[in-house]
Amino acid sequence: VLTLENALQGQLVDNLSDLEKSFSESEIRDLALDRTAVTWSGNLGVTHRLSPRYQLSADLTVSHLEGTKTSGGVTGIDSSGPDVGSTLQMVVNDWLIDGGVGSLSLRYFEGESFRSLSAVGYSSFRFPQQIRLIPRLRWEWRDSEFQGSSSVLRPSLEVDWRYRMFLFNAEAGTAWQEPIAGGEAPSELNYFFEVGLRWEF
Repeated sequence: VLTLENALQGQLVDNLSDLEKSFSESEIRDLALDRTAVTWSGNLGVTHRLSPRYQLSADLTVSHLEGTKTSGGVTGIDSSGPDVGSTLQMVVNDWLIDGGVGSLSLRYFEGESFRSLSAVGYSSFRFPQQIRLIPRLRWEWRDSEFQGSSSVLRPSLEVDWRYRMFLFNAEAGTAWQEPIAGGEAPSELNYFFEVGLRWEF
């Protein structure tokens, strides 16, 4: 997004009034243009219902980030990309119980500085109609040119409870990261818990 305040990026001041003491209005406009990177992206997706219970979908996304110019004492950044990501997903209705939904997806991403392969499985069940349980399991392999290969496992459980116009939401999970084959990524074990309330009117 191009705004005049983009000219403040990399400067030692944090408002345009102070920046006007060093640059003219036209120079500030040029700085804003120089600091604004342009992203080009495209997406192609296809969905096919194999049967009333099974649905298969796939998509391909390509993006490219243009570089920025060096000006006003601020060093520009190089362009990056193209980055390519693709996903294959299977959705199953009436999974395990009537009304249950199950999904398994595989995603591969190839970027300039890293690549990754991930598998995500989740289910959605209602017990009873007002309460929805959403267990998830995500595994990701990431190969970075800075930290080498690592594996991340993220199990979580989300609960939704609808009461009249209110929707209560809670999610808890953990993320376990380990380096692979001499990778330099740190070993980490993190936990998270989120609670939310939404009022629909």
